[in-house]
Amino acid sequence: QLERYLRYDRVLPSYRNLVSCACLQAACDLRINGVLPPSKIDFVPYSSYPNYDDVRCVAYECLVRLIRLDKASAAALWGKILHDPAPGVRRRAARYWAERWEKQPRFLRHFRIDENALEIRELRTAIWDTINDHPDEVLRYTARRLYKAIWSRKWSERKSMDRQVYLNVQMNPSNAMRRWHEAHENLKASQAERRRDRFGGMSIKLSVKSARIHR
Repeated sequence: QLERYLRYDRVLPSYRNLVSCACLQAACDLRINGVLPPSKIDFVPYSSYPNYDDVRCVAYECLVRLIRLDKASAAALWGKILHDPAPGVRRRAARYWAERWEKQPRFLRHFRIDENALEIRELRTAIWDTINDHPDEVLRYTARRLYKAIWSRKWSERKSMDRQVYLNVQMNPSNAMRRWHEAHENLKASQAERRRDRFGGMSIKLSVKSARIHR
């Protein structure tokens, strides 16, 4: 039935291919629960460029969810995301991967058990190369989040300042880091000044009280 709806939506596309997106999500749920065999629906062709962007993003999301069933596909999927021709799809797929794995510490513990396996080392190398060498600042930041979510022993929730950096980079990647750095330095300077004034006022009050006592 899902294959029939997918073929029908390919012939007569629905609005933003919503039928195809819903069918892919349902097929992914059935695959994870063991109802649908792996040979029925292949998500990789739906993540290719001729498809609509929303369909491709949903296909990437399904492939990320299916990593728990096949860890060997993680490194190849990361490379496919990086080489996608559309920057928006690349960023959405990588952001979904990072956000999903940040919320799954139990799965990541089992994932780190096999970190000496060849496919896990390949994924680690690919993410590290992205952090160091990729020209897209948004993807570098997302790769850093994903790397910390997997291999950082003390990973905590992102702070509001990190969230602001992420949003600034997405909206204006050319000078967002410079503007954020200037704002951050100004905030630190103002906080230090307020702290210095507060402690200075306390010392003045103490000196006045001590002078009164001596009198």
